[in-house]
Amino acid sequence: MSLASCWIYLTRYGHGAVQGYLLFPIEGAGLFVILMLIVLRQDFVDLRVGGASTLETIRLRRRVYLLIGGLIVLLLATSWASAGRIFQAVAT
Repeated sequence: MSLASCWIYLTRYGHGAVQGYLLFPIEGAGLFVILMLIVLRQDFVDLRVGGASTLETIRLRRRVYLLIGGLIVLLLATSWASAGRIFQAVAT
């Protein structure tokens, strides 16, 4: 949701007095991704300890891994699209 608000701002307004605030939803989404990666790693370890093979573990969670991968790509794209505006806001 926070990345969607960034894209709405980027597409509708582009530049403005509040463009520096793009940093905060990107930061929140980044922390969420880090949390999800930690949870997925722990789940992976628990499945391995439970006796599942590495391939079976990946196969069981492939949709989740693809979803998190897509979220990471979206986060990077939003960060790249917002970086110039954030730096401009910081510099002025």
